Amino acid sequence: MSELPAANDKLREADFFYCFMERAFDRYEFKYFVSAFLSALQSSTEHNRLQSTDPRFKDWYREAKSKYIDDPLLRQLFDLRNREIHHKGTQAVQQAGMSFEEPLETTHLEFTVDFSKGKPVGTYKTAEMAEAKPYDVTQKWVWKTTDEPEVMDLCQKGLDIVRALIGGRDVMNFPD
Repeated sequence: MSELPAANDKLREADFFYCFMERAFDRYEFKYFVSAFLSALQSSTEHNRLQSTDPRFKDWYREAKSKYIDDPLLRQLFDLRNREIHHKGTQAVQQAGMSFEEPLETTHLEFTVDFSKGKPVGTYKTAEMAEAKPYDVTQKWVWKTTDEPEVMDLCQKGLDIVRALIGGRDVMNFPD
């Protein structure tokens, strides 16, 4: 088996941690996988991992930098990663919500959300009900920044950008 180019190997590492993010979405450990994902994703775009001695590389890299590496979404992810690694970090928090298709007409509404077993479990009870009923809870992880981007969505978009970058490099068939 031939060795993967350095950037491709780091992209595979980012894919690996993204899969773990999906699997751990309901658990606190999700945050650890996000940190590892961000580090691998940023590493896959480093100049020294993409580098080639091919004379075409300079022009390709200049175009790839403006088209992919300087993409605002990717820059946002790398900024979040740098804050995580070099500063206190940007808190990622799990948000949960409940919504009802039909409006509830009641004089009193109680609801609970239990996070103790991973996936949040919700219940609700109106004044007219004898017992609380279970209810599906929607959940997402967001970064506590100005626009509160959704973690999985932003990471997926960043992964797509880096896949396109590495795919473009692979098409050039640069020698390593």
